[in-house]
Amino acid sequence: MKLATLIDHRKRVRTCVEYLAASLRARPQGWPSIAELAEVANLSPYHFIRVYRRATGETPLVTARRLKLEEARRQLLQHRQASVLDVALEHGYESAAAFSRAYARQFGAAPGAAKGSGLPAADAAQASLVRLPVLGMRTMALPRDNGAVGSVFDEFMGHLDLADVPRFGQDMFCVISPDLRLAAAGALQNPWVARLPGLGRQLFGGGLHACVRGQPDAAWSLLRRMPALPHRDEEHPILLRYLNDPAYKTRDEQLVELYVPLREAALR
Repeated sequence: MKLATLIDHRKRVRTCVEYLAASLRARPQGWPSIAELAEVANLSPYHFIRVYRRATGETPLVTARRLKLEEARRQLLQHRQASVLDVALEHGYESAAAFSRAYARQFGAAPGAAKGSGLPAADAAQASLVRLPVLGMRTMALPRDNGAVGSVFDEFMGHLDLADVPRFGQDMFCVISPDLRLAAAGALQNPWVARLPGLGRQLFGGGLHACVRGQPDAAWSLLRRMPALPHRDEEHPILLRYLNDPAYKTRDEQLVELYVPLREAALR
């Protein structure tokens, strides 16, 4: 498959995921059809399912079910008075029993266990201090125009797919310069990534870092509140590690790790 085709497929699937999420927010009871989603992606239904599954590792129906259940879980966690039956009907399930079975498969617990117990785990972030080893990466520079950053990441991921780098070997980072500019897309060096032609080679990390893990907005918010943040080493970049592919996840589903270099002497 050509690089241009792989990049095009990423854009089509991302558009479809965004449409699916928006559609379910507007019509939580609905289940968008394959024909509807294929039309959004401008592909035939048969071709669309193949492209979508190859990109995301699941079918559009599985994505829709997961998004519905995540939103239902959020409602149950935040509202003690919410009825399981009402939440089930609101999200397109015909009965509380059908909803409860799907919910248990997704989360490993009955929906009643979540009622009114606080914010879902996806809204939380966790922080720690870690000693990060020196990390070798293959990199591609990002444009100063942040509006084009997504296109560069699409191209970078296309190179990985073209080189048959397996998904578990696609350990992706965004390098954030000391002046907090998105500077480079990077893939952690491994035997598969080492085969990639035409990309830069750089070393990052090493030393004490503040590590924050969670949904992007929650992670950045927690980082800004960390007592260690005033001791950031402003001569070295921040590393943002993607724990899933943000092109195929809603903002709430995305998971990242932020690694912020610290001046050890200031912490003693």
